[in-house]
Amino acid sequence: MGTRKEIAERAGVSVSVVSRALNNSGYVSAEKREKILKIARELDYHPNPVAMSLMSRRTRQILFMCKDLRNAFNIELYEGMIEVAHRQNYMIVLSGDMDLSRLPSLLVDGVIFPNEAVSLSYLEGVGKRYFLPAVTAAYGAQTSFPRAIPRVTCDMWKASSQMADYLHSLGHRKIACICPYGMDNGDPRVRVWVDLAAQSLKKDRDRYYIGVSRQCLPDDRQRPA
Repeated sequence: MGTRKEIAERAGVSVSVVSRALNNSGYVSAEKREKILKIARELDYHPNPVAMSLMSRRTRQILFMCKDLRNAFNIELYEGMIEVAHRQNYMIVLSGDMDLSRLPSLLVDGVIFPNEAVSLSYLEGVGKRYFLPAVTAAYGAQTSFPRAIPRVTCDMWKASSQMADYLHSLGHRKIACICPYGMDNGDPRVRVWVDLAAQSLKKDRDRYYIGVSRQCLPDDRQRPA
């Protein structure tokens, strides 16, 4: 398999002219272009994607780091990324490995983090020395970052309010909340439910909150009927 240097030597032109002809970028006379393409076919030339990425400083790949791949919401995020990236001639690479220290060794043009907590870990760790373009999904948490980072925010407050309104429209009044946090957590979904429960459940509010941590789980006598 031939190289661009070999093609340039046989065509009597510079390697940069060969690159413009093969990449169809920049001016090359029609005669020279045809000659270069013919030699490339004769030498069975095939571009090396790694070498091309190093020369262009672009891989056309973006990494989505997400450990919880069983979460349907994260899969929907991933599918949306694929759709948008495809229109820009990019590919989304999905990784469930959350070892942030490996990022400097990966050939990607940028990284998307699944939430603000992971983004903060990156910025306070490897991100201090490695300035890979990054974007984070955000869910209303008031996280202060040491460096500016774009956030794509999911309005969990609005979504939770709409969910509660929908259940109310169906006639439900005693609505329980099952969430992987304690009731004093600042998560928007919990806060919406607490406000709702203060009106509809009042003193019975604690009986209708079920957390996943052992200290939050009510015993059988306290479970709502």
